Amino acid sequence: MPILVTTLDRLRERGPLGPVWFRFGHRTWQALTDALDNPDDVRGFKRREAQRDQLRQQKRKQEEEQREREIREAREHWVAQQAAAEAAREPAPVCQKCDGPLESSRFEADPLEDAAPPADGVHCAGCRIQLAEPTSRFGRVIRRLVNGDGLTPPW
Repeated sequence: MPILVTTLDRLRERGPLGPVWFRFGHRTWQALTDALDNPDDVRGFKRREAQRDQLRQQKRKQEEEQREREIREAREHWVAQQAAAEAAREPAPVCQKCDGPLESSRFEADPLEDAAPPADGVHCAGCRIQLAEPTSRFGRVIRRLVNGDGLTPPW
């Protein structure tokens, strides 16, 4: 409840609508409507609440922007890592003749590796064996003789 006071001298000088009213708790003389007004009532509360809401929204917006920026940076970092890994990954070498792998798996033993000529970096073990075999008529005869493929005399 506001308590207002005035003096007759002030009322005579300025009239009842002039700044002749003093409200306890305030520091200045005011007009009657201003003295009766309470700036700390619901309007003041709503004004302060609106300011708090605005600050909350600004803070939330900044946090969302920060989160989006972090996600974007993490995504860019991941893409860069994937590109670097892809660039570092070289394709497995393949045989020029059969397009198979040049080397056998580390986990499986290849029986052809022992019989094949030394690795040349271009052909797999099977192709190296085929290339080492003679292809002329004389070479085939010699191979049969050496391997015992039917040219031994019957006696």
